[in-house]
Amino acid sequence: YQNGRSAAENEGVGNFALASRAYSRTSTDHTLQVTETSILNPHTINETRFQWRRSSAWSLSDNTAPALTVQGAFESGGAQVGNSGSLDHSTELDNMTTFTHGTHTWKFGARLRNSWIDDTSMNNFGGSYTFFGGLGPLLDAANQAIPGTSEQLTALERYRRTLLFQQMGYTGEQIRALGGGASQFSLSAGTPLASVKQFDVGLFFNDDWRLRRNVTLSYGLRYETQTNISDFANLAPRLGLAWGIDGKNGRSARTVVRAGAGIFYDRIADSLSLQSVRFNGLTQQSYVIFNPSFYPSVPSAATLAAGAQPQNLYFVDGAIQAARAFQASAGVERQINKYSRVSFNYITTRGTHIQRERNINAPVLGVYPFGDTQVRTLAESTGFSRTNQF
Repeated sequence: YQNGRSAAENEGVGNFALASRAYSRTSTDHTLQVTETSILNPHTINETRFQWRRSSAWSLSDNTAPALTVQGAFESGGAQVGNSGSLDHSTELDNMTTFTHGTHTWKFGARLRNSWIDDTSMNNFGGSYTFFGGLGPLLDAANQAIPGTSEQLTALERYRRTLLFQQMGYTGEQIRALGGGASQFSLSAGTPLASVKQFDVGLFFNDDWRLRRNVTLSYGLRYETQTNISDFANLAPRLGLAWGIDGKNGRSARTVVRAGAGIFYDRIADSLSLQSVRFNGLTQQSYVIFNPSFYPSVPSAATLAAGAQPQNLYFVDGAIQAARAFQASAGVERQINKYSRVSFNYITTRGTHIQRERNINAPVLGVYPFGDTQVRTLAESTGFSRTNQF
C-alpha cells in the first residue's frame, strides 16, 4: 500500500499577479497492490495480481471575486480556478497461468481494467475583466475631453479614468467616451462536473515451442476490446523464432538469429471521452463581451446569452478505432567473448488507425461547412505511419 500527499499554497502570485490571485493546490494518491502465486503442480504455476488506485487533485481559489487584468500593470481579483479538480478511481486484475509439458511452455491469461473519472471545472465561473490600451481623448484640468484631440492610452490609464469617472457618477457610455471602460469581459457557466467510465479487457495465449535444443518457435494470439468505442475486432497474432546457429552437442550458441512479427494495439484513453462530454456545447458555455458597460458588476449568464461566442467543440468519431502497429523484426547476435557481444537488428513498423484531431469546420474557400465559425475538433483514427530502424 502506498499513500502520497502534496499541498501548495499561494500559487499564481508573482510578476504582475497580486496576492489576491493566490490559490492552493492539493493532491492525494492511494495505491493498493496484491499478488498471489500458486504452484498448482510441478508443471503449472498461476499468478494473480490486483491493483486499486484512487487519486485526486484539487485547486481552490482564495476568493470568488471576478478577475481583473490591467495589461502591463497588474492582475488582481480572484484566481478564477474556483473549486476545481478531478477524482480518479481505477482497478486492474491480471491472471496468468504458465504450463510446461515436454518441449512446450504455454502461457495464457487475461487482464481486466476499469476506470471512473469525476472531473470538476469551475474555471472562470466568477468572470474576468480585462483592460487594454487604446486611443482616447486628451483631458483638460477639469477632466473633460478636449474636442478634436486623441492620444494613445495605456491600460493603466484607461483603468484610472474608469475609477475616476465612476466616482463622479458618470454612466458607462460617458466613461467610454472619455477613454475609460473595460475592454473585455468573459464568463464561463454551465455544469461544472463531467464524468466518464471505461472498461477494457485483454485475453492472450502463447506457446514457446522448443523444436530443437537450439531452435525455439514462439506463437500466440491476443484479443483486446474496450467500452466507449465501437471497434471490437482487435485480434493480435504474434510469431517469433530464435535459432542458435552454432549451438551443438550441449554447447551454448555464440551466434543467435532472432526474427518475429506481430500486431500491437493502443487503447483509446478515457480522457478522450471526458473531453467530448465537457466540450459538447451543452455541458458548459462561455461568454465574451467586448467593451462592456457594466464594470465592475457581473451579470448573470442568462443576461449574457446574447454575447455567447463560438466555442471550441470537441467530438469523438463514432467509428474511431484503436491504433494498431504491424511490426516485424530480424536480428543476429554474436558473443565475442565473456565480456562483450555485438548485435545487428532491423525493425519495420507500419501504424494504422492512428488517432489525430482536426477541425472539421475549417473554412474551404471562405465557406464554413457548418455555417458558423465554431471550431469543431474531431478525434478520429485516420492517421498512419511507417518506420524503419536498423
